[in-house]
Amino acid sequence: MPAIVFALLTPGIRREGVKNSVAAAYHPIYFQIPGVVKSLGNVNGVRRIANSLVTIQGGPPANSAEIFGAMFAQGKILCGQPPNGANSCITQSDLSHFVTVSNTGPLPPGTVLFSAQPNYRNPQAQQASLGIERQIGSSVSISTNYIYVHTTHLPWAVDRNLLPGAPIVSGVLGANGFPTNGFPFRDWEAPVCVTNPGQCYADPTRTILQNNEYDSIADSVYHGAILEFTKRFSAGFSLLANYTYSRAIDDSTDFNSDYAPFSQVDLRAERSLSDFDQRHKVVLAAILESPWRSRVLSGFELAPIVSYNSGHPFNLLAGADINGDNHFTNDRPPGASRNSGLGPNFAQFDMRLARQFMSVSVRTCNLRQRGSTSLTGRITRRSTIS
Repeated sequence: MPAIVFALLTPGIRREGVKNSVAAAYHPIYFQIPGVVKSLGNVNGVRRIANSLVTIQGGPPANSAEIFGAMFAQGKILCGQPPNGANSCITQSDLSHFVTVSNTGPLPPGTVLFSAQPNYRNPQAQQASLGIERQIGSSVSISTNYIYVHTTHLPWAVDRNLLPGAPIVSGVLGANGFPTNGFPFRDWEAPVCVTNPGQCYADPTRTILQNNEYDSIADSVYHGAILEFTKRFSAGFSLLANYTYSRAIDDSTDFNSDYAPFSQVDLRAERSLSDFDQRHKVVLAAILESPWRSRVLSGFELAPIVSYNSGHPFNLLAGADINGDNHFTNDRPPGASRNSGLGPNFAQFDMRLARQFMSVSVRTCNLRQRGSTSLTGRITRRSTIS
């Protein structure tokens, strides 16, 4: 990571210093992204892992309950060791009576694909900081620091099968009759998408359920201001106080398709406070050294720490596919922006007792924790398609 650091002493003031730093970093592409594309993509007409959609309510014999029961009865599930020359216990021939599964040829209904955008770029970060420290007398030190971090080209899974031709509706129920409280949302199950699917889907045949593309288009920004005070009262007692005010903003939480945008054609609407945004953080710490010089009591060090953190944002999820885009884990109630929930404040007290030849720690957490928000009711559900 290339970095430039400056450290200056203010002329005429020996006890005041100014520190500046500028850095840039490039991160390698996470190995899971090309791995998922190779395994779940349609690369040159070949799908390494073929998939076919079945439901528990499907007509016989192609429903998941019958398939599972038949495979279990034949000892194909939990078989332990696959037969010689086979990669798995269940083969294509075992499933041919129920569904057609093929690694080549036409895509089966309900296909889920993963790909990567052309000219996919590595994530990169730029960081800068500025700090001023001043010593007052022989026992007091005050410092203030500002930190800026901007990360670009972060990965984001976007379903390119969804088109902006889907209409924005309001005052109607969502897909499958879910309530929307009358708020507007883009609806891929609107009547026009049924009669003219080419207006709403890149695949008008509706064969593709999801066509997730990993794009290096997300970014995040962090601003942090830190104020620190230290005081040494005597030879055996020191006090430190630290306050951090920060703000973190980003587009996406993760490249997993479970965290895809609510509206896949309105990525700007996902810009919000980050999951790790923490507006206020206060830390008070002390170090007390044993005043005794006896063989038994000397060498001890007691360090109590009190910390307080404001709550983290979280995403309000509906737990269902509201807008009919075939994504079930990322939909929010219409009208709720991303990460509009706010978690509880958190206070913690730690105590550390140490001696030179050994260390014993006593730690007490969650002595005090109180809520700081009236927004509750997060419902999450993990998808098997990711």
